Amino acid sequence: MKHLSERAWAGLLLVALAGCGGSAGRVAVTGTVTLDGRPLPGAVVTFYPEGETGGLGGSGRTGPDGRYALTAARGGPGVLPGEYRVVVSRLLRPDGSAPDPGTPPAESDARETLPAAYLDRASTRLRASVSEDATVHDFALRSDAKGR
Repeated sequence: MKHLSERAWAGLLLVALAGCGGSAGRVAVTGTVTLDGRPLPGAVVTFYPEGETGGLGGSGRTGPDGRYALTAARGGPGVLPGEYRVVVSRLLRPDGSAPDPGTPPAESDARETLPAAYLDRASTRLRASVSEDATVHDFALRSDAKGR
C-alpha cells in the first residue's frame, strides 16, 4: 500500500503543477497598435481581467511594425477568454531611445510618451473581449486623446 500512496501523491503533484503556468484554456492574442495612424514601436500592451474573467491577464511589447503578442502574467502564450481593460505605455529617453531594461524605472531618465487616457488601469477606455473567435485586437491611439 505504501507504493500506492506515493503514486497517488506523485499524481496529485503532477496535476497541480500542470495547472500552474500551463496554457490550458488560453487564447493566443495578437494585434497592432498605431498612434495617429502610424505603427507604434516599443510600447507595452497590458490586458487586465475584468469581472468574472479568470487569470492574471498578460502583456506584450510592440515591434517596429506596431504588432504585439500577449504573454500570460505567469508565462506562456495568451490569456484566458473574457473581458479585459487594456493599458498601453511607451517610455522613451530624452534622446528618443528605449530605456535600458537593466535600469530600475526610478533611476531611469525615460519618460512616458503617450497620453494619460491610455495609461491608467482604472480609467482607460481601451477594452478587449477575448474568445476563440476574437483573437486579434488592434488599438488606434491618438496623441491628442484626453485623459481621465
